[in-house]
Amino acid sequence: MNLSYLNLNDMETVKQINSSEDQVGIQYDVLVLGLGNSWMGDEGVGVHISQRMALMHLDHYIKVIDGGNDLSFMEHYLEEFHKIIFVDATNDGQPAGTVTHINPKKLTDFSSALAYHHDGVRNLLEKIFNMENPPQLHLVGISVDEVNPLQSGLSEVVEDSQDRAIWQVIDLAETLHLH
Repeated sequence: MNLSYLNLNDMETVKQINSSEDQVGIQYDVLVLGLGNSWMGDEGVGVHISQRMALMHLDHYIKVIDGGNDLSFMEHYLEEFHKIIFVDATNDGQPAGTVTHINPKKLTDFSSALAYHHDGVRNLLEKIFNMENPPQLHLVGISVDEVNPLQSGLSEVVEDSQDRAIWQVIDLAETLHLH
């Protein structure tokens, strides 16, 4: 797998690359959803990670989507996927660049990630937790110190954490797929 950093400015191209590799008959098992705003500095780390993962040749059971901040398109995926890994910046008091994993059981378990998001993410999570048979949720969080509006890049420490986060997501997806 090539984990070199790619600076992608055109999200439509990323979505086309990701979807063009979809094959008829492939049954995805795990959805990886990158969250954030790439124009808010470190807050966009989930988007940066999903963009990199979308260009990787991942196992057939992993579907990667750049969710950004607008998750209105996500509702139909809730029925399709029973295992969802959110990748997002967190405000959890850990040093910037720390990669963590939680398996949230209720909305308040997402509080460290929701600190940087508006109603879209919160509304989606409320819908999930109110479902009769909700998907299994996981959050791979990358700790950030601050959000910098109108900054498209990541700080050095958060940039350096991306590979660790990607490998954690891949390992978690494999575990979820096997169980």
